[in-house]
Amino acid sequence: MRTVVRLLGALALALLGACGSSAPDGGDNAEPLPHTDAPPAPLRLAADRAGLRWGAAVSAQPLREDADYRALAAGQFNTLTTENALKFSVVQPAPGVYDFRDADLIAAFARAHGQKLRGHVLVWHNQLPDWLASGTFTRDELIALMRDYIHTVLGHFRRHHADVVLEWDVVNEAFEADGSRRPSIWQRVIGDDYVELAFRFAHEAWPGLPLYYNDFEENTFVILESKIALDGSPQLTRPSGIGATPLLSDCGLIPKCAAIRDLATTLVAAGVPIHGIGWQAHIASVAAPDYQKLSEWIEPLGLRWALTELDAPCPLGPLDDATCHALQAQTFASAARDCIESPACDTVIQWGVHDGYTWWPGLSFGLFGEALAFDADGQPKPAAAALLPLFEAAAR
Repeated sequence: MRTVVRLLGALALALLGACGSSAPDGGDNAEPLPHTDAPPAPLRLAADRAGLRWGAAVSAQPLREDADYRALAAGQFNTLTTENALKFSVVQPAPGVYDFRDADLIAAFARAHGQKLRGHVLVWHNQLPDWLASGTFTRDELIALMRDYIHTVLGHFRRHHADVVLEWDVVNEAFEADGSRRPSIWQRVIGDDYVELAFRFAHEAWPGLPLYYNDFEENTFVILESKIALDGSPQLTRPSGIGATPLLSDCGLIPKCAAIRDLATTLVAAGVPIHGIGWQAHIASVAAPDYQKLSEWIEPLGLRWALTELDAPCPLGPLDDATCHALQAQTFASAARDCIESPACDTVIQWGVHDGYTWWPGLSFGLFGEALAFDADGQPKPAAAALLPLFEAAAR
């Protein structure tokens, strides 16, 4: 039986999509949407009946160019999230220049197919434009910049796409594995209160919009350092970090989870408008953490939780795919069951539409992939088959 290893940290995520130089306000002049004729599939229908948000992260380029991708995205899911179209580097490639073309296309696609949209993400340490990442700012300047950005992005969606927006990831990955603050530009220049400020600015821009803090906690998921050998092949070095595993899902015993819990507790006590916690659920192990146990502190705070980026990669190469796909099915089912059985969770989003577009090969130098419930041809895998009876039972 293979143990699927999770790579993160020093591995770079390639940017998808080009940042345009124009700054349209969007909605009113959106590009024509490619035609898609895709009736709802059984998995989506079961999720609809159960009141579950079952979704996928989508990218604009394949929505424009790949008819099979569009059909799968429209037919199998009732919720979409933006994989890269709302990352800072795409939305504001130059100071004061906003480009919503990719995000508008995804929102229009969701509207055309009766779907909802999770916004992702406003404030993150990664995928920042060079002018911001390499810039020199005072605390007041960066606070003003962050407020302007949040107001512009949420203002645009409130004007043009309020009918499809479900909720929004405001801050992403503020902590390191040891529970310390990640030294992002936001943390270094503004300080600890950048998280609170981001949520307050988001609420200013769109009162009533559910706002989430999003992070990964499933470090079974051994974080690996990586480098390229002299012959060009990838090399993996020592593991580092600790997080939730199937045997360790007590938030108080996991430094990062405890830090997230303490942050959320502090924000709620201060009256900061936070409404939920998103667990990314990139699960590279033979089993998922116990998400109900990991999340048992969330509902008492009056918050909700969601699985926002679910995937479970397999090693690529001449190996036994059937074994990995069977383990993957168990992982998807376990994570989804934890959400379904919790009164504080109704959202399960996989990070991609099908294996042909999963981020894992690029993240892992081609070592891992096949991370989703549908294969590269858009056909359901055992993971999709494992979800269907869970969704059907939840609908009864």
